[in-house]
Amino acid sequence: MSTEPVDRQLALCRKEFIRLSREVSRKGISSAALETCRTTLVEQREKQWYIKSLAYQPTGLALGCPLPNIRDQKLFFHAARLIGKWVQGGDDPACPAFAHVPPESFHITIVNRSHYQFNEIVSLTVDERNAIQAVVARLNIKRISVVTSGILLTHTGRIFIKCLPLDDNIFHLRALLAESFPLLRTNIPRLVHIKIGHLLTPIEDRDLPGFVSWLERLGNHIIARLDFTDLFTPAGRIEL
Repeated sequence: MSTEPVDRQLALCRKEFIRLSREVSRKGISSAALETCRTTLVEQREKQWYIKSLAYQPTGLALGCPLPNIRDQKLFFHAARLIGKWVQGGDDPACPAFAHVPPESFHITIVNRSHYQFNEIVSLTVDERNAIQAVVARLNIKRISVVTSGILLTHTGRIFIKCLPLDDNIFHLRALLAESFPLLRTNIPRLVHIKIGHLLTPIEDRDLPGFVSWLERLGNHIIARLDFTDLFTPAGRIEL
């Protein structure tokens, strides 16, 4: 694999991160998206608000679930808790301001089998997993590595850990799987990221620039290299 594809894909990935960031600057945070999330996609467990599994659990193939290094997993969850404290306007548990992705479910999506925003949730079956495993084995990738590059807030209130691949393996795998298996073409990701939570309440326009600036500073402390040697699927893991 040459360096040209990864350079091109990294440029597209960075461009998309920039587009999403600028969208927040132009439009702010969508109150409608927050309302939908707050009323349909969250649940309370042990005095903590979490996103429901349908909005984070991989249906196709992903890296993680859990992350390979527990220290990185704890670091990202700590960042999410700090964000939750920043946006929480009061102590009323009935009015949540932030919902977490469970840390053991942190992941980078490769491809989706289905997606809650687009169609009915259908997870990969054992037979589908086995067919995919045969294709993955022929690639002989062995390892996919990424480094974190900050925290991103989206217009819809999602909070991402931004990641940048160190080679073109993730892009090559994503493209090959989508090409080989039409069932894996739902909402093909354009980014490499880890979702750690959703905002649930609006941030006032006057406070948004300060919040975004604070997120950027927080992101400077989220420094990690993640090395993955297998893929998560709902039907069982696949060795790279």
